[in-house]
Amino acid sequence: MPMDPADEPWYISPDLYRPVLTDITEDTLDHVAKELNYEDSWRIDEPKKGNGCVSSGLVYGRNSRIFLPLTVETPDGKISRTVIFLVDTTSPYTYVSRMTLCLLGKSPGNTSDRSIELKIEDGTVWAHKSRDSFSKIDILGSDFFFSTYRNFQLTIEYGCRHVELG
Repeated sequence: MPMDPADEPWYISPDLYRPVLTDITEDTLDHVAKELNYEDSWRIDEPKKGNGCVSSGLVYGRNSRIFLPLTVETPDGKISRTVIFLVDTTSPYTYVSRMTLCLLGKSPGNTSDRSIELKIEDGTVWAHKSRDSFSKIDILGSDFFFSTYRNFQLTIEYGCRHVELG
């Protein structure tokens, strides 16, 4: 089980972080899902993977947002879903939406679950509930990359709008 980030000396409350996502809406997520050949953003069975990579995603929109579908499951492995994450390497934390929490059998209204342990692909991360202006968006923060893929490679091809995590 990973250490709770609140126990780390560098810890800053996730309540202090407020991403500005004025260009991302629910419609955006559905457009991204369709471009990734999924029916919509909340009914995804299996992530599409390229040759030897963990996930293939895309660069989307005027602000070149990076989206990756990744497998998320509860620590006991009983419930597993594929979630389309907005990659935000400036965010110190990973956030999951109310919809994702519901799909994983978690109660989004439970205030005692300030951070939730989740398995994302091969690693474990403490995810926080999305809130305010980004309450419907799943954000993959830098904590995922540092705790899960110490030797990861995030390849972004802006010209063809393609992203791979390998």
